[in-house]
Amino acid sequence: QPYLEQHAFNGLDFPFTSMMTYSLCLCSAQIYMTCKGDGFTVNQRMGTAFITEVVVCISFFCLTFASKSHGHQLYVPVLVTIAVLAVSNAVLQTGVFGVAGSINQGMSSAGMLGLGISGLVSFFVSLLVQGIQHAMNPATSDSAAAGMTVALVMWGICILQTLLSCWVYFVYLRLRLPETASAIAMLEEQRTRTPSEGSGNLAFDTGDGAWGQLCKRLSPILLEIWPQAMNVCGVFCVTMAIFPGVLVHWLPLAASSFRNSKQLYGNILIGCFQVGDVLGRTMTGPLAKRIGPSRLWILVLLRFAFIPLFMLGQRSPESCSLWGSDVGRMLLCLLLAISNGLSASLAMMFGPECCSVLEKREVAGMAMSAIMVTGIFTGSLLAFATQIGIST
Repeated sequence: QPYLEQHAFNGLDFPFTSMMTYSLCLCSAQIYMTCKGDGFTVNQRMGTAFITEVVVCISFFCLTFASKSHGHQLYVPVLVTIAVLAVSNAVLQTGVFGVAGSINQGMSSAGMLGLGISGLVSFFVSLLVQGIQHAMNPATSDSAAAGMTVALVMWGICILQTLLSCWVYFVYLRLRLPETASAIAMLEEQRTRTPSEGSGNLAFDTGDGAWGQLCKRLSPILLEIWPQAMNVCGVFCVTMAIFPGVLVHWLPLAASSFRNSKQLYGNILIGCFQVGDVLGRTMTGPLAKRIGPSRLWILVLLRFAFIPLFMLGQRSPESCSLWGSDVGRMLLCLLLAISNGLSASLAMMFGPECCSVLEKREVAGMAMSAIMVTGIFTGSLLAFATQIGIST
């Protein structure tokens, strides 16, 4: 996004349009998959998602390379590719959390940890590539060519990672993790033996009774998981309202050690969040029983206090060292991140377990995933409200 925003699509408000395109398509596709996804086998969903992901990454690689000479002409094709990426991600993510929810809490926790690690890895790989460029030629490290190189390297890594994921799912999992492969096989056998009402042949049914049957099928599941669904939605509403929208506007004060290195300062704060988020996701094992499904809402509710604290760090940093000093800001970032990773992972673990019918836990896992991304989208929209009254 930084390269396309600053060079290829400069002046076209690309961050906003790309975010809206991706988020709307992701939320819509996840909701559809929650309603109809269990009418398809897990392998059908995962295989389709993996193939589409590889094609999309290759397309982005080519579009990024072509943007050097075509620029604004590629604006619409890039947005279309972003939409396809969102749909394929929705199919992949609901597939993963559906299977995880049908197996046990540990699988859901592992899925959330994987999402956290992906953000951490992409951030540090981007920094590494930029650092190598700067070391080789400091004078051109901020040029369009340098930005394109970073983008191309990132897309190349995405292609390799997706191919590796295909091998892990279709080969490694079946050879080295037989219990997981058996669980997936049992899920498919169960689907064949007792196909879900409202799935299968109804996957594309537009008859008058389709929506009634769909509501009848999903309502009991949603009624059981709604407390944890609201928890995960609330977690990401808070996080996305202030990260990175508010945090990137934190400027080092005159007494800061980073007063002459604003970009480095921003990268360190983002890095603190990425590391803390992964750390929080690794803490679910020992804390799951201590917090429990009935008390998680307390932690989620307390996190809303981060919103005014982070806004004060942007609007009135001199008033308190907690949101004005380097140490205070890093501490706030770590607390936001750790609580985000911990509470979101716990909600995703507890949600499917609340479903009393074992056969419905796959749909419960997909529903939790859909509500999670809805919370991310809602928080991204709330981020605009945090900037009201700020002069540009």
